Amino acid sequence: MPKKTILSIGLALLSLSLILYLTFSLKRVTVRSGSEGRTEIQNTAVTEKVDLKKLEAGYKTQVKFVIIDYEALIGTTTEPADGTADKIMELRNKLTDLSVPTELKNLHLDLVLAFSRMENYFRGGSQEEKDFSDDLLERAKNDHEWLTMP
Repeated sequence: MPKKTILSIGLALLSLSLILYLTFSLKRVTVRSGSEGRTEIQNTAVTEKVDLKKLEAGYKTQVKFVIIDYEALIGTTTEPADGTADKIMELRNKLTDLSVPTELKNLHLDLVLAFSRMENYFRGGSQEEKDFSDDLLERAKNDHEWLTMP
């Protein structure tokens, strides 16, 4: 086959794939002329309903487990040790993988920052990193009593 034919077939397949992708992946929006000459835009995409109470309860449960593991790790290690920073990073990654309720986003950011600072300390950072991390975690516990409840 000549190169032009192969190129034409390839472009046609690529265009068809792009059209099919856009057709099935984009949100559907309907535009109608409303009363009094206004234009109404109606999004007909199906959105998944989220039970916010369930999301919050699940988040709190998972955060408690992560903090228990974190405190057990930090409580047994006072000086930078091999592997401790990596374990803290794993715990921080568990936190970042969680779906966070809107009202707890500031707490979430504080916890991630506290874990990051402690990780930095165990990777050779200063005592200030550790102190900052400890202060953030303590403040989070004071502001959110459920963090200290079993």
